[in-house]
Amino acid sequence: MAVIMLSLYGTFISKSVFVELNMKKIENLLLRAAGYTVLILLMFYVFGLASDFTDAYINFKTFMLILGFGVLISIAGLVFSIKKLVLALQVLIHYVVLLVAFCVIFISTGNISSAGGGAIFTAVIIFTVLYGVIFGVSYAVLLAVRKADEKIDRKFKAEIKKEVKKDKYRPIYKTEE
Repeated sequence: MAVIMLSLYGTFISKSVFVELNMKKIENLLLRAAGYTVLILLMFYVFGLASDFTDAYINFKTFMLILGFGVLISIAGLVFSIKKLVLALQVLIHYVVLLVAFCVIFISTGNISSAGGGAIFTAVIIFTVLYGVIFGVSYAVLLAVRKADEKIDRKFKAEIKKEVKKDKYRPIYKTEE
């Protein structure tokens, strides 16, 4: 794990990913984090009402943990912008970062003493299944959008070629008979 972290650190430093972040990218990062935080708060509240692991009441400490998790999700998404890493490694790093953050929040906010250690294992399994489903759907949508974009690009290029053939250059000084 330390080797992976050191290689990622070297990749970030050598490519200056953090140095090149401009204000627009930071703004987008924070807006995504806010969106994730709102979604997590809604899910936390609904699951809190439906289960005994957590309370539906969200205090300041819990809110700050959830806000931190939203920021971590947004930052963890940056791993997908590293082109040197293969997709499997990007997904693995993203999954591990989110799993660790999820476990910290689950342990900090949950009623673990009454539920026992099995609750953590169950939560990890549920998180893994949800991550797999969300990743699968997101990746399928991404591939479909890319395929549609390529189809539109090919059609657009073909139309441009037809227009170019139709509108061949004719000098103004020549007259048609």
